[in-house]
Amino acid sequence: MKNLIYIAGASSRAQTTREYLEYLNPDMQVSEFLVSPGMPDCWDIIGGINVLPISEESELDTSRTVYIGTCGIHWDIIESELRDVGFTDIIRVTPEVDRRLRNAYVSSVFKQLNRKFVKINDLKIGGSGSKNTNEKAEIYVVSTAGNRLNDKYKLMPEEKMIQAGAALTKERISLGILTDDTGDNISDRNPQFCELTALYWIWKNSSSDFVGLAHYRRHFILPDDWVDRVHSHDIDVILPVPLFVNPNIKENFCVRHFREAWSVMLEKLELMHPRDYGFVKEYTETSGLYSPCNMFVMKREILNEYCEWVFPVLFSTVEEVGRHVDDYQNRYAGMLAERLMTAYFAKREKELNVVYADKNFLN
Repeated sequence: MKNLIYIAGASSRAQTTREYLEYLNPDMQVSEFLVSPGMPDCWDIIGGINVLPISEESELDTSRTVYIGTCGIHWDIIESELRDVGFTDIIRVTPEVDRRLRNAYVSSVFKQLNRKFVKINDLKIGGSGSKNTNEKAEIYVVSTAGNRLNDKYKLMPEEKMIQAGAALTKERISLGILTDDTGDNISDRNPQFCELTALYWIWKNSSSDFVGLAHYRRHFILPDDWVDRVHSHDIDVILPVPLFVNPNIKENFCVRHFREAWSVMLEKLELMHPRDYGFVKEYTETSGLYSPCNMFVMKREILNEYCEWVFPVLFSTVEEVGRHVDDYQNRYAGMLAERLMTAYFAKREKELNVVYADKNFLN
């Protein structure tokens, strides 16, 4: 007999939580998604199960466990609503809970698919590689004017801030901050390319041997000696631990964003990189796992190859699709790049030494 539970939330985050829980716990089954009574009536059924309001009229079984699978800003309100109707066993899917579920899920799925899943934190110094103290490693932390953090965070020695979209404002995050509007740059295209304007600047203007990109709110969780581990094990690429999206990478993008951008991107990919087109198309239509946020750390030569591969596709896609009227959806070039990066390195994972790292999420 299945252990029936509820998930509060009905967005992509809630659906991801459902996949993790049911996959890792075969005796567990999500019976319904629950949403706040005041939510617009957007959903009736998702993934074959009903979406119900949190109310006494829904006749919910309040003895069951409820996982809150929403953004953190909604937790207090949703938990209050759940307690008002009688629920007591309530679990918030915090970044820590999500990280634990995600790692267990990815480890199991990769093993089933005969794919390698190694985390840099699990490696020890003393691999087959060699330490080169002359090589420079830098992780550029991207932010834009107006961004503010409530949480305190101390940059790692290898991290340095870069302001993206600097060409669009005279405001500077701090005195003397590195900006993406010098040299060869696309800084003024930040509304569509997001952190990719910083990536483009890094590609064209930096010279470090090992280069990374992170966000002011999202940083890799790396051991203090991560650079030594990279050299010791001859690591080529560090990516974020993948997350699952329902039902697959392609459809999730098309539902959450818009299908035209995806279709045009595939057309450009087939034209520019016919050898990769078939793999990318199949991978994104059959897998729900992708490494988010355009975050990475990789060797300089690999960064160059990737940027030479991805930017022409994105430029051509944006040229045809144009500007989206919604500011959030207008960031589709950056969102496409997240999916393309995942497929790019999945295709090359047998020839490159790719490892993974968790990331944090700051408020």
